[in-house]
Amino acid sequence: MQIGDVLQNRYEITGRLGQGGFGTVYKATDRRLKRDVAVKELRNVAPDDRAYLWSIDREVEILAGLEHSALTDVGDYFNEGNNYYIVMDYVPGQDLSQVLEQRGALGQAQALEMIDPVLDALEYLHSRIPPIIHRDIKPANIRVSDDGRVYLVDFGLAKQYDPDTIDPRTRVSVSHNYAPIEQYQKGGTDPRSDLYALGATLYTMLSGQIPPGAPERVVKDTLQPLNTLNSAISPRLSDIVLRLLQLQPDQRYQSVAELRQDLAQVSGPYAAVPATTPLSTPPVVPAQPSSSWKTPVTPPPPPSVATQPQPQKPRRRIGCCVGAIIPVALLAVLALLIGPATLRTWLSELPFQNVTATSTPASQSLDPTLAPEPTAIVPLPPTSLPEPTATPEPLPPTATTEPTPTEIACQVPDLIGLDQFDAEIALEDAELLSGIAFATDDSNVPFGTVIDQDPPPGNPCFPGDVVQMVVKARPTATPTP
Repeated sequence: MQIGDVLQNRYEITGRLGQGGFGTVYKATDRRLKRDVAVKELRNVAPDDRAYLWSIDREVEILAGLEHSALTDVGDYFNEGNNYYIVMDYVPGQDLSQVLEQRGALGQAQALEMIDPVLDALEYLHSRIPPIIHRDIKPANIRVSDDGRVYLVDFGLAKQYDPDTIDPRTRVSVSHNYAPIEQYQKGGTDPRSDLYALGATLYTMLSGQIPPGAPERVVKDTLQPLNTLNSAISPRLSDIVLRLLQLQPDQRYQSVAELRQDLAQVSGPYAAVPATTPLSTPPVVPAQPSSSWKTPVTPPPPPSVATQPQPQKPRRRIGCCVGAIIPVALLAVLALLIGPATLRTWLSELPFQNVTATSTPASQSLDPTLAPEPTAIVPLPPTSLPEPTATPEPLPPTATTEPTPTEIACQVPDLIGLDQFDAEIALEDAELLSGIAFATDDSNVPFGTVIDQDPPPGNPCFPGDVVQMVVKARPTATPTP
């Protein structure tokens, strides 16, 4: 779009706020209400791209039911041809990643004061029936307005939590350094997943450093306590953040309310309880073998209607959609570090559908209401897990049964020509994992179509192997001078 263009005979484009791999955000004037708004444009959405269209509709539907002082507003939603538009409040200010870039690590009292409205918003979201999980908490998605108010924005990855149902359209999307390990599997998140991301955000705010990603920590946990990086951080607060960042959900805080009880013991704005009060003790989880991170998880039950808190300072809602990509090559690194057989053991339990991620440098920013999106989409290098070399030992001569392999070979399905949604289903049916990279292509195939894959169709494989797809990307808008 160009400066001066008008949408729906109402929204006049006055500036460009930011651009990512899947959309461009503009500042506009609402001629009818005489106010500034933000308009996100999603261009060239293929009519048969069911998963993408569903994700846009889901975000707007979730936002339409929310009213809270720390959540901003969505004002309109429409399409013109194959281009879709979400109209949101324009909030002048900065996102938290920009604040951290300018100021560096924050003081303990300042960080806790800034995160408090986010805790309010999470407590409100998790108390909905069904609960709403944000799934993308990070500094870039916390907005600080010019008058000092704090907002939680970007519901592009949000979902309604139902422990008994896994929607096949839900994609495995992550912001790599902030997402918990269970978010790398389809349908694996619950409200405690937001608490991990909150802990990673606090870690960045208080140390000025982005924490290592959960998959790297599974192999070798290099996470350092906050008070070893910043001597001004109390050991008590350092322990709280470390508990938020536990890899196993049962070892984290189980709710925002439980977290607040311990934060109340920290000096500063949470000093309601004497510092001598011991921290609450996390539930004991049996020790697990080093090759496995998973333990049986019992998600907290959804709250009853009677206990559901009322909205605070009702406002309209705002949101955005963000698409992202995570390098599938990480799986190959894990295979080299811990061995392919061990990797398959715990990966085979995770029903991956599509692995994506957002990059998280503190310097990135998209617009006053949206998190940054990747500025470039680069195909990932072909990767595949090494084939196992060990063969089962034969049984003793007296045995009458034949030796049974521990893994059953299969063939890689042909994905080329399928749309991304159908290709993911085909891989899931074959008990294979999917990785995705986007690439431009001059052919006439629709956007969202698989144009290449690795390994090729017909190659032998084993359940849990990764098949990487290259999907035709949508072109991004040409920047306005």
